[in-house]
Amino acid sequence: MSWRGWAGTTFGTSRTGEVDVVYVVREGDDNEELRYSLRSLRNVPHGQVWIVGYCPSFVKNVNVVPSPQHWSKYVNSTRNVLAACKHPDVSDRFLLFNDDFFILRRVDEWPVFHRGPVADVVADYYRRFGPLKWNDHYRRGMEQTAAILERWGFADPLSYELHAPMAIQKDLMVEAVMRAVEEDSSIVALHKRTLFGNYARVGGRATKDHKVSGMERTWGDNQLFVSTEDSAFRRGAVGRRLRARFPEPSPYER
Repeated sequence: MSWRGWAGTTFGTSRTGEVDVVYVVREGDDNEELRYSLRSLRNVPHGQVWIVGYCPSFVKNVNVVPSPQHWSKYVNSTRNVLAACKHPDVSDRFLLFNDDFFILRRVDEWPVFHRGPVADVVADYYRRFGPLKWNDHYRRGMEQTAAILERWGFADPLSYELHAPMAIQKDLMVEAVMRAVEEDSSIVALHKRTLFGNYARVGGRATKDHKVSGMERTWGDNQLFVSTEDSAFRRGAVGRRLRARFPEPSPYER
């Protein structure tokens, strides 16, 4: 599996067993999306699997890094990612997953995607949702993260907030997050992927988000990844299609 994207550089070929998979997971055993996400790992060569945060009781044969989940989902996520990056046994480069990310077909060369300039993503949110509300932490965090990157010299930062796995380099993620938090401790929803992607200059190509919502929507024929909302996974067409695509248990479930 070749790694492309860091300033146009190829990081060699990673053999099976070298590149770990890291999931940041919310509390709760009712997590069928994680079960099927783990099944989809058959499509990518990988090393160890890590669960950071909460490990559901049906999961086995993984490494667990407990991380308290006492704060907002945004703060929990940041703490989970830092816990993974600071763990000495996690591979220096790893694939960062949420529990609702699915790999649809074989991936031997890991792609790097972005959503285009953050400014365009912010403008789209304003068009769709109107003025910024006091409790819209996600959008405010998007703007704050972009402002930090601009102060660091990234004139038109790209958004990497896609619902798809992302290749991460541990030391650069920690550097970027710690520097950002020290500079602006008021950020509730730090956009870690965007921060890392620009800081590490991973480049990549623009694509639409992979998230599927609604009962009838599913994925296109050429997609590598898909992500689901809870209701769409449980009752929608995308959930039915995923369960049919990955019927066999993985080595990671009881």
